[in-house]
This record gives sequence, structure tokens and C-alpha cells, in this order.
Amino acid sequence: MADAYPILRLMDQRAIRLLIADDLRRSRLTVFFRLLLAIPHLIWIALWSIAAIFAALAMWTVALLTGRPPRRLHGFLAAYVRYGTHLAAYLFLAANPFPSFTGEPGYPIEVELPPEPLEQPRWKTALRLLLAVPALLLATTLGSVTGGGGSWGRDGDDWSWALSGIGGVAAVCALLGWFAILALGRMPTGLRDLAAYSIGYTAQAYAYLLLLTDRYPTSDPERAGPAWTLPEHPVRIELTDDGRRSRLTVLFRFLLALPHLVWLTLWTIPAFLAALANGFVALFLGRSAGLLHRFLAAYVRYAAQVGAFLLLVANPFPGFTGGLGIRSTR
Repeated sequence: MADAYPILRLMDQRAIRLLIADDLRRSRLTVFFRLLLAIPHLIWIALWSIAAIFAALAMWTVALLTGRPPRRLHGFLAAYVRYGTHLAAYLFLAANPFPSFTGEPGYPIEVELPPEPLEQPRWKTALRLLLAVPALLLATTLGSVTGGGGSWGRDGDDWSWALSGIGGVAAVCALLGWFAILALGRMPTGLRDLAAYSIGYTAQAYAYLLLLTDRYPTSDPERAGPAWTLPEHPVRIELTDDGRRSRLTVLFRFLLALPHLVWLTLWTIPAFLAALANGFVALFLGRSAGLLHRFLAAYVRYAAQVGAFLLLVANPFPGFTGGLGIRSTR
């Protein structure tokens, strides 16, 4: 696996990249009992996380004083992040083999980390926890067990320790993939890739927090992992956005989107009735009615455009008709 991506190693020693060498095949037996099989790993990562906290504090102190993290602590925390990545890939069905407990490289879902500690600006080191908050929030949403800690909770007179940090997008992929694997014996490509992307971003976030790199985590799939491919499908999303945003419209984005949200809600009612009618037509004729198809296609396009505008995926104000594209007025 080390020779599969030789060019990537020459690009940027500070970058964190996800490497995938998974063949999508899964053992139905191990998948069925995956959570039980992972229990020893969940206990081990909880213990390792405690040690990682003290190692990170020591590493932060040394890096703040000298500008370069110590090599031994760098290796210890790098192994911790790799191990968390392997465990997350195993638990969320992004990979099949039972991972080792040491965080050694070579797992089918692998994260490429800087092999040696590099000099880092002291001001970034001093503010690292604050700077990492947005990336950690996104990593929590995507979901992984890397850095999984815990929280104490009181139940009557008993205290119990519960692992946290298991959930999010990766968990949804694992849930859907679990049924697919039991039926097909393989993980669907899209679910594996989405789970792997979530795991890879989480690894970036913790690598940045733990001073393994000063490169801020990137959510760009092309920069953070391999060349992703989507399965062929008659419904496709075309993205022609240049990334630029108007600060004024972003500040008032929700207010600007209110008319669209009202219109989308009203449109949803006839769309639901049209979908029912189209279902009966397709049931008897074997194909959709042309008029209903065009009406529902416009509704789906409009919902996608409103969602893109509201969630800042695109900048131009969308039309109200569900046309074939949003045109910028700039």
C-alpha cells in the first residue's frame, strides 16, 4: 500500500490524506456481529485517549516553547490518529479486516500523516484549540470514533462511563450498508466512500488539534483523498459554482430565503398529490405521465436550488420555477 501513492508523498509533507485500498467485499458473519467484535477496540481507544490527552498537553508545551513538537510524542499521537481511523473504518463498515491495536500503517482505509514533526508557528500553537473548533464541529457531524472520549452521567446512585463520538454521517452509512452487505455481501461504493470521507476529515481535524500538522483540515474531497467516482445514475447534480460569496447576502441568507421556503412548502402539497397520481399511472402503464414527470422534475430541481442557496452551496438567488439552472447576475 505504501507504493500505491508515491506521488502524493512528494506533494506536501504537511498534508493529511486518506488512502483507500478496499475491494468492497464484506464478510456477512463479521458484519452481523461487527459491534460486538469492536468492543475490545472501543475499550482500548478509550484508554489510549486518556494517555493521548496527557501526551497532547506535553506536546503543546514543548511546541509552544521550541516551535517544533518532540519526535516521540509526534509518533505516539500519529499512531493514535491512525488507530482511530482504522477502528472507525472497521466499525462503520468502510473496511473489512479486523484492525490491529497498534495503529501501524497498512489498513485498507489509511490516513497519511507527516512522518516527522515539522516546525510550526508559535501563535498557531498557542491558539490551536480555538482554531480547531470549527473543524471539530464538522468532524462531530460527520462522525467517527477517533478521539472518542466519554462523559460521566448519574443514574440513581451509580456512575457510568459512556463512550461518545460515535454517530453522524458515517454511522448512517454503516446502518444502510449493514443491510446491503447482509443481502449482497459487499458494501455499496457510494456508502463506503461517504463513510471514508467522513473518517478522513475527522482524522484531519484531530491531526491538526494534536499538532501533527499545521495544515488546516480541508473539506474538499479531491484534496483530502483519492479520486472519487460516482456510480452511473440518470439523476445527476451539476455544480458550476466558483466558491465566491456576497457577504451581504450571506449575512441575510435565511431572511432572503423565506419567500422560497414558503413557496416550496406550498408547492410540496400539489407535488405530493402529483406523485401519487404518477405512481398509479406508472403502475398501470409502466412509465410516468409526461406532464406529471415534468412537473415533479421542476419541483425536485427547485428544492435542490433552494437548498443550495440556503446552505451556501451556491450564491445566486434562485428562480421560483425550478428551471434548468441558476444563473448568476454578476
